Amino acid sequence: MPQLSPLQPGGPNLVKPETLVRYARTAAILKGYVTYETGLKYYELIRQFQRVRWQAARVCMQTELGTIAEDQYQQWLQTPILNPSVGVPSTAFFKYGGYLTSDAEMAKLHNCLTCGECSSACPVAGERGVFDPRFIFRMAHLGLVDELLQSPSIWLCLACGRCTDVCSQHVDGCGIIRRLQEISIQKAKTVEGFQWRWQRAQRIIYTGLVKQIDALFSAHLNTTRLPQSPESLLEKVVVTTGL
Repeated sequence: MPQLSPLQPGGPNLVKPETLVRYARTAAILKGYVTYETGLKYYELIRQFQRVRWQAARVCMQTELGTIAEDQYQQWLQTPILNPSVGVPSTAFFKYGGYLTSDAEMAKLHNCLTCGECSSACPVAGERGVFDPRFIFRMAHLGLVDELLQSPSIWLCLACGRCTDVCSQHVDGCGIIRRLQEISIQKAKTVEGFQWRWQRAQRIIYTGLVKQIDALFSAHLNTTRLPQSPESLLEKVVVTTGL
């Protein structure tokens, strides 16, 4: 579970929504409104949901996702994305394809130590085959750009910027992934219109996620610890005072 830490000082423009939401989640657990076990189930659900996003991005790179049946959604959710079984030939390394070289320099990618700070801070990192910032940055540094441009993984980034914020070597990881997305579109590594298909697909799959989260908390929310509603407090006042 993430540690409860104070919000970043310096005014509202420096508060990141993702950090604020994580803070609220942790506070809810620490105060007992949500059990620790339920919190673990929630984070496991979010980790598995990235598989659904990966599969949806894979489909959208070629065609429209359309509707998705419940059994298909559950299959994507439960099935891990395996790492490629075929190795990359040595001749593929350091072939930037004439792009990303200057962007990598501007983002200070050469400073990357593959320490994993970025992956530890990323809210959607979990399985390497799905999305792992450290793995992506390492591939980019090794010049395996073509492989990245054809991967659904680069589209799972939420652009929250946490990888960039926490990097002790000042690598702009978020900028690297954003640039990979731009190049993928420019070089037609996806079928035309991918951005719009991806937006529509996410509306579909996130509807399924919301339903699962609602079901999880409806079944496990510790209602005995929730703050009383104004109506409940008013009833107590009436009983106590006889008004």
